[in-house]
Amino acid sequence: MHWFESVSEYTWRNCLEIANGHQIAMDFEGCVQCCLSYLQRYLIPPSNETVAHAAISKSLRVIFACGGNGSRWGRFLNMPKQQVDTGDGLPLIQRTINQFRCYMPDAPFHILIREGGYKDFNNINSANIITTVMNDATNAGIEVLENVLVNPLTQSNILIIYGDVYFSKSAVETIVKTICGECNHPKYFGRKHQNKQFANNGGEIFGVYIPFQQQELLLTYYKFIDRMYLGFPMYRRSSWEVLALLGLMHKQETGEHGYPYLLDNDARNTYNQIIKVLQEREFNPMTWIEIDDETEDFDFPCEYINRLMLTVHRVGITLDSQM
Repeated sequence: MHWFESVSEYTWRNCLEIANGHQIAMDFEGCVQCCLSYLQRYLIPPSNETVAHAAISKSLRVIFACGGNGSRWGRFLNMPKQQVDTGDGLPLIQRTINQFRCYMPDAPFHILIREGGYKDFNNINSANIITTVMNDATNAGIEVLENVLVNPLTQSNILIIYGDVYFSKSAVETIVKTICGECNHPKYFGRKHQNKQFANNGGEIFGVYIPFQQQELLLTYYKFIDRMYLGFPMYRRSSWEVLALLGLMHKQETGEHGYPYLLDNDARNTYNQIIKVLQEREFNPMTWIEIDDETEDFDFPCEYINRLMLTVHRVGITLDSQM
């Protein structure tokens, strides 16, 4: 008898044993299906019940960035990573949209996708589609920002949420509370260091809030960092370097931001300071909001599989304690 014919009879321990067997046999799709068959009996999708937050800016628009080329994901399960089921029967991006919609019932939601990718997202509700042309994956940070900021639909405060992130409830609440009211500074939401639960390498950025009055400045920073790649060995064109630059440019006593060329007009000095901030992960507390819990993105299939197996374990332990 194949595992899926009797999986409903298994305990969570049996499920993990069988899933591990699939992994050892390099049958990763079988591992996924085994975990999902167990979880879909117990997990409940995030509630659509609205939570009142009157302080959310009426000009806010939420952009779910799903325009990457997925080179590390490799079209696992023949779908983009934003469409995977994490056990509750919903595509990941739909789960995230539902989570944020609870707090922002009236805010316009948009999904930013790569040109030609509409077929991968036409099953998602409560969000409009924005198409972007991104030919160079290494330059995606700038291209996403430019596409968002120049689009006439999005001339407002912007919250960019990365579509491949599994958000905890507390992480969503942290993001929403941070941008309530008059939030006049860019905010980066993420984790500085390795996730201890999943042993992923390095930190992650899960989302960025860009108030309207700071958008031109932030785009200038991205372009400045992009030009620095021509002369310095930065390993990627990333939001991390812009985050570091925001800290360097910030004038603590006035709360104002300056432009990159004002930093002694010295590219070498600027580069060294950016690298120092990145190495020490000492980001400006006005700009960086730490989210250090089970929230995590999926870059590789193994990270998604690890998430499913950890969830099976947690659900099983919880059920055992209720018996």
